Amino acid sequence: MKEEYYLLLDTSTEVCSVALGTRDEIVDYEETRGSNKHAEQLADIAAGMLSKIDYKHDLKGVGVSNGPGSYTGLRIGASYAKGLCWSLGVPLVSVMTTELLAMTIFDMEDELDYPNALLMPMIDARRMEVYTAIYRGSYDDHYFGVVEPLTDIAAVVLTDEQSQARLQEIVGDKLLYYFGNGAEKAKEIFDTLLPGSQLIYDLHPRADAMLGSVVKSISLGQTEDVAYWEPYYLKEYEAKKSVNKVLSRTLGKH
Repeated sequence: MKEEYYLLLDTSTEVCSVALGTRDEIVDYEETRGSNKHAEQLADIAAGMLSKIDYKHDLKGVGVSNGPGSYTGLRIGASYAKGLCWSLGVPLVSVMTTELLAMTIFDMEDELDYPNALLMPMIDARRMEVYTAIYRGSYDDHYFGVVEPLTDIAAVVLTDEQSQARLQEIVGDKLLYYFGNGAEKAKEIFDTLLPGSQLIYDLHPRADAMLGSVVKSISLGQTEDVAYWEPYYLKEYEAKKSVNKVLSRTLGKH
């Protein structure tokens, strides 16, 4: 039986990452930095990986970060993924960037007590604003890291007092890990606001972390319409109207 492969792409931040995996494992991974070079980097890396397999017959799907994140980066990733899926007739799966970033933490399993912690990935928006959501992590039957969203994704202003109060109610005395390219600017606030929280430095979304999610979504037929799908940019006007509502959605669960 011939091996089935999946190409995985993330261009949502300053890091461009590409992975090639089978149903069970990652067989190739590469990342580069420099958001102004994503267009050329993505195409070159992906082409190099695909050249190692009979991709016209053995590529069974493409996964790509869905956003929020860098507008330009998301457009580049989406355009490449859609073009490849359209030309080869393979399914497309999108993974929310905050979810992908949260799943990246499973590579640090020996260092963190994540099964007993809440996970708060943060994508830098501007000034003291971040794109974020709160998750709980676990493993699936195939030992892939999976995350359960406890809030919707929102653009949160870290200095907003009402948002801070909601966070305190949601997190309580639980251990909270927060990370991503927007996380360091939260440290001074969280050290006082959430004493049980811990900042994880130098963690960014990695394309290889989406393998389990992509394989599962394709097996369930939960794929995107290649012709019409667009990334989730989380425009400012969409975020501000519901920031406190989405953070408070978990209050009835804890």
